[in-house]
Amino acid sequence: MDADHRNVEQNLCAGGSVLEREEGETRWARLEPFVPSTKGILRYQDYRRHPYITEGIGPDKKATTNEKAIKKLIGKYPKEEFYPLVLEDREYTKLGGTYIGWYDPTLGRIEGGFPLGRDGRVHGHFRHTPSTLRSSMVAPNLQNLPRGNDSEVQRWVKAMFVAAQGKIFWESDFSGIEAVLVGWHAQDKDYVVLAKTDVHSYFTAYNLNRIGVLPYQDLPQLTWSQEDLKACLKVIKKRFKTERDIGKRCIHAGNYRVGPKKLSEEYPEWFPKITEAAKVLAFYYEVFPSINKWHERICVQVDKTAVVRNSFGHVHRFYSVLNWTKHGTDWDWDYGDDAKRLIAFGPQSDAAFIGKRALKELYYNTEVGPDLRLFIHDSIFGESDEAKAVALLKVVREVMERPVPELPLDPEWNMGEFLTVGSEQKIGTCWETMDEVKV
Repeated sequence: MDADHRNVEQNLCAGGSVLEREEGETRWARLEPFVPSTKGILRYQDYRRHPYITEGIGPDKKATTNEKAIKKLIGKYPKEEFYPLVLEDREYTKLGGTYIGWYDPTLGRIEGGFPLGRDGRVHGHFRHTPSTLRSSMVAPNLQNLPRGNDSEVQRWVKAMFVAAQGKIFWESDFSGIEAVLVGWHAQDKDYVVLAKTDVHSYFTAYNLNRIGVLPYQDLPQLTWSQEDLKACLKVIKKRFKTERDIGKRCIHAGNYRVGPKKLSEEYPEWFPKITEAAKVLAFYYEVFPSINKWHERICVQVDKTAVVRNSFGHVHRFYSVLNWTKHGTDWDWDYGDDAKRLIAFGPQSDAAFIGKRALKELYYNTEVGPDLRLFIHDSIFGESDEAKAVALLKVVREVMERPVPELPLDPEWNMGEFLTVGSEQKIGTCWETMDEVKV
């Protein structure tokens, strides 16, 4: 008998297979829920050897786990699954407590959520505290509800608002009003035209060309007819949804002088490095040089006078617009603490006055006034009988799209005597599922 044959005979497991089986025992235990507290998150960072994100200076410097810190960690460790879950947990906690509420089985009812009046409606309180005279709202803030773009739970918030029996919601929204006003303040006809069309898709296309994604022959051109330009921008919007969303944030940052550091902190998943955010912002000012010139012009002017008026005569004072540094015999300047607030003041305050003037006229309209429900910065929201909703929207649109005499246009632009802002209309029985309608 050879050696191999002897081994086969002596090994009883030869030719067999492995069967894995788990065995345990029943033990009493109480499973504690995981609470992502500051201490818990910091302990997790210690375990993963991830350095703390700190805030403060000197003795006040300490580790933090606020939203900005978690976003930084997400940008630094994109494959880490824990940090996104922290933000998701905080989002659900806020949505549940502030908007939706939590079901308490011991009480048999929902606790938290929107406070309802006796009529079953939500009644917020308007204020006018911003220095730009934009309206604000508290208890609750219905002007800043979750948009529902990121999660199903966010969509539940607006889905809770349903029109009364036999009624229908309607909404008329100023189309890109702040972008249009940025173009007016920068005295850039092309920017005004794009803001009324789709400046976000336009910039997205050129930014994609910069990084080698979109060839030059596919770029929209301002020399095209409005029909061809709109058609091209529509294709870009549909094809590059995520990239357009990034471009939209960059445009807002560029218009109001938000720096690359802030942009990187807000969107670390898109700009994990500050240098990447700086390149995009620099390119934005390259595509639209008039924006940069407007920033410089208004800041140098107000640095000397400390006073600025918006187009409606509203006065505002800014005292720390520029920082000056002496180099030899020359003085150089950089944007100061008040620069961003000053730059935003013009478009934002003008938009506030345009919206409130339209709202005031509609309030005193005997047909529209009783059906007004909410003013949301750049949109007017109402609830009417289904039979007359479209007719009322026509009235609302006509008022919102009137030329603004406080905003004259250069005659060489051939765009009329005064600036106009377009609007879009929606209608539906549920706030979340309203559809666009032509009136």
